Amino acid sequence: MKYTPEDARKMLMEDVGDVPEREFFEALRDEKLPDFFCQRLAFFRLYSDDLPGSQLVGEWHPDFPQMKCRNIVIGAIMHYIECCVEYNIVTDADLTASMVEFTKTQWHSNKGSQRENWTTREEIDLMNATLDRVISAIETTYGITTDWEKARQRLDEERKIRRKEWGV
Repeated sequence: MKYTPEDARKMLMEDVGDVPEREFFEALRDEKLPDFFCQRLAFFRLYSDDLPGSQLVGEWHPDFPQMKCRNIVIGAIMHYIECCVEYNIVTDADLTASMVEFTKTQWHSNKGSQRENWTTREEIDLMNATLDRVISAIETTYGITTDWEKARQRLDEERKIRRKEWGV
Protein backbone atom coordinates (compact mmCIF):
# COMPACT_ATOMS: atom_id res chain seq x y z
CA MET A 1 0.00 0.00 0.00
CA LYS A 2 1.36 3.38 -0.97
CA TYR A 3 0.83 6.00 1.72
CA THR A 4 0.45 9.75 1.21
CA PRO A 5 1.85 12.54 3.39
CA GLU A 6 -1.71 13.05 4.66
CA ASP A 7 -1.91 9.35 5.64
CA ALA A 8 1.36 9.78 7.52
CA ARG A 9 0.09 12.87 9.37
CA LYS A 10 -3.07 11.05 10.42
CA MET A 11 -1.19 7.95 11.52
CA LEU A 12 1.27 9.96 13.60
CA MET A 13 -1.49 12.12 15.14
CA GLU A 14 -3.53 9.07 16.18
CA ASP A 15 -0.49 7.53 17.79
CA VAL A 16 -1.31 6.00 21.16
CA GLY A 17 1.87 4.00 21.26
CA ASP A 18 4.74 3.16 19.01
CA VAL A 19 3.94 3.35 15.30
CA PRO A 20 5.77 0.65 13.35
CA GLU A 21 8.11 2.33 10.90
CA ARG A 22 7.69 5.68 12.64
CA GLU A 23 10.78 7.04 10.87
CA PHE A 24 9.24 6.26 7.49
CA PHE A 25 5.98 8.04 8.32
CA GLU A 26 7.82 11.05 9.73
CA ALA A 27 9.94 11.26 6.57
CA LEU A 28 6.84 10.94 4.38
CA ARG A 29 5.01 13.62 6.37
CA ASP A 30 8.04 15.93 6.28
CA GLU A 31 8.72 15.21 2.58
CA LYS A 32 12.15 13.73 3.36
CA LEU A 33 11.76 10.26 1.87
CA PRO A 34 14.98 10.45 -0.17
CA ASP A 35 16.98 11.06 3.03
CA PHE A 36 15.13 8.26 4.80
CA PHE A 37 15.73 5.70 2.04
CA CYS A 38 19.35 6.74 1.57
CA GLN A 39 20.08 6.22 5.27
CA ARG A 40 18.08 2.99 5.49
CA LEU A 41 19.85 1.49 2.47
CA ALA A 42 23.23 2.58 3.87
CA PHE A 43 22.33 0.77 7.10
CA PHE A 44 21.73 -2.44 5.14
CA ARG A 45 24.85 -1.89 3.04
CA LEU A 46 26.88 -2.10 6.25
CA TYR A 47 25.46 -5.51 7.18
CA SER A 48 28.01 -8.30 7.17
CA ASP A 49 28.91 -9.93 3.85
CA ASP A 50 30.19 -13.02 5.64
CA LEU A 51 29.04 -16.42 4.44
CA PRO A 52 29.30 -18.94 7.29
CA GLY A 53 29.97 -21.91 5.03
CA SER A 54 28.35 -25.21 5.88
CA GLN A 55 26.99 -24.13 9.26
CA LEU A 56 23.59 -22.42 9.53
CA VAL A 57 24.24 -18.91 10.81
CA GLY A 58 23.05 -18.14 14.32
CA GLU A 59 23.90 -16.43 17.58
CA TRP A 60 27.37 -17.99 17.49
CA HIS A 61 28.38 -15.57 14.71
CA PRO A 62 29.55 -12.14 16.00
CA ASP A 63 27.68 -10.26 13.23
CA PHE A 64 24.38 -12.10 13.74
CA PRO A 65 21.63 -11.04 13.07
CA GLN A 66 22.86 -8.25 10.73
CA MET A 67 24.06 -10.50 7.93
CA LYS A 68 23.10 -10.26 4.27
CA CYS A 69 23.08 -14.06 3.94
CA ARG A 70 19.91 -14.30 6.05
CA ASN A 71 16.61 -14.67 4.21
CA ILE A 72 14.87 -12.10 6.42
CA VAL A 73 17.56 -9.52 5.65
CA ILE A 74 17.36 -10.20 1.91
CA GLY A 75 13.60 -9.65 2.16
CA ALA A 76 14.08 -6.35 3.99
CA ILE A 77 16.57 -5.08 1.40
CA MET A 78 14.18 -6.07 -1.39
CA HIS A 79 11.34 -4.26 0.43
CA TYR A 80 13.24 -0.97 0.65
CA ILE A 81 14.43 -1.23 -2.96
CA GLU A 82 10.81 -1.85 -3.99
CA CYS A 83 9.66 1.18 -1.96
CA CYS A 84 12.22 3.39 -3.71
CA VAL A 85 10.56 2.42 -6.99
CA GLU A 86 7.01 2.73 -5.66
CA TYR A 87 7.60 6.21 -4.20
CA ASN A 88 9.55 7.36 -7.30
CA ILE A 89 12.66 8.07 -5.28
CA VAL A 90 14.78 6.76 -8.15
CA THR A 91 13.58 8.02 -11.51
CA ASP A 92 16.30 6.81 -13.88
CA ALA A 93 14.53 4.29 -16.12
CA ASP A 94 17.49 1.90 -16.48
CA LEU A 95 18.22 1.85 -12.77
CA THR A 96 14.54 1.48 -11.93
CA ALA A 97 14.29 -1.51 -14.30
CA SER A 98 17.37 -3.01 -12.63
CA MET A 99 15.79 -2.47 -9.21
CA VAL A 100 12.57 -4.17 -10.27
CA GLU A 101 14.61 -7.09 -11.63
CA PHE A 102 16.51 -7.24 -8.31
CA THR A 103 13.24 -7.61 -6.39
CA LYS A 104 12.29 -10.56 -8.60
CA THR A 105 15.54 -12.46 -7.95
CA GLN A 106 15.11 -16.07 -6.85
CA TRP A 107 17.57 -16.21 -3.95
CA HIS A 108 19.25 -19.48 -3.01
CA SER A 109 18.19 -18.99 0.61
CA ASN A 110 14.57 -19.20 -0.57
CA LYS A 111 14.87 -22.52 -2.38
CA GLY A 112 14.07 -25.72 -0.54
CA SER A 113 15.94 -26.69 2.58
CA GLN A 114 18.30 -24.09 4.01
CA ARG A 115 20.78 -26.86 4.64
CA GLU A 116 21.02 -27.45 0.90
CA ASN A 117 20.67 -23.91 -0.44
CA TRP A 118 22.84 -21.18 0.91
CA THR A 119 23.22 -17.56 -0.08
CA THR A 120 26.07 -17.30 -2.57
CA ARG A 121 28.94 -14.83 -2.92
CA GLU A 122 27.39 -13.73 -6.23
CA GLU A 123 24.12 -12.88 -4.45
CA ILE A 124 25.96 -10.85 -1.80
CA ASP A 125 27.79 -9.03 -4.61
CA LEU A 126 24.46 -8.35 -6.36
CA MET A 127 22.98 -6.92 -3.15
CA ASN A 128 26.02 -4.70 -2.60
CA ALA A 129 26.13 -3.47 -6.20
CA THR A 130 22.40 -2.69 -6.16
CA LEU A 131 22.61 -0.91 -2.82
CA ASP A 132 25.62 1.11 -4.03
CA ARG A 133 23.89 2.14 -7.26
CA VAL A 134 20.65 3.14 -5.53
CA ILE A 135 22.39 5.07 -2.75
CA SER A 136 24.54 6.87 -5.32
CA ALA A 137 21.51 7.73 -7.46
CA ILE A 138 19.64 9.16 -4.47
CA GLU A 139 22.67 11.16 -3.36
CA THR A 140 23.18 12.57 -6.86
CA THR A 141 19.52 13.28 -7.61
CA TYR A 142 18.72 14.97 -4.30
CA GLY A 143 22.12 16.37 -3.27
CA ILE A 144 22.15 14.17 -0.19
CA THR A 145 25.27 13.07 1.64
CA THR A 146 24.86 9.70 3.32
CA ASP A 147 25.79 9.78 7.00
CA TRP A 148 27.76 6.53 7.11
CA GLU A 149 28.84 7.11 10.70
CA LYS A 150 25.20 7.41 11.79
CA ALA A 151 24.37 4.21 9.88
CA ARG A 152 27.27 2.38 11.56
CA GLN A 153 26.21 3.59 15.01
CA ARG A 154 22.66 2.42 14.39
CA LEU A 155 23.95 -0.96 13.23
CA ASP A 156 26.12 -1.36 16.34
CA GLU A 157 23.29 -0.29 18.67
CA GLU A 158 20.77 -2.67 17.12
CA ARG A 159 23.26 -5.55 17.15
CA LYS A 160 23.86 -5.03 20.89
CA ILE A 161 20.11 -4.95 21.57
CA ARG A 162 19.41 -8.11 19.55
CA ARG A 163 22.32 -10.06 20.99
CA LYS A 164 21.36 -9.02 24.53
CA GLU A 165 17.82 -10.34 23.88
CA TRP A 166 19.37 -13.74 23.13
CA GLY A 167 21.68 -13.61 26.10
CA VAL A 168 24.78 -13.48 23.92
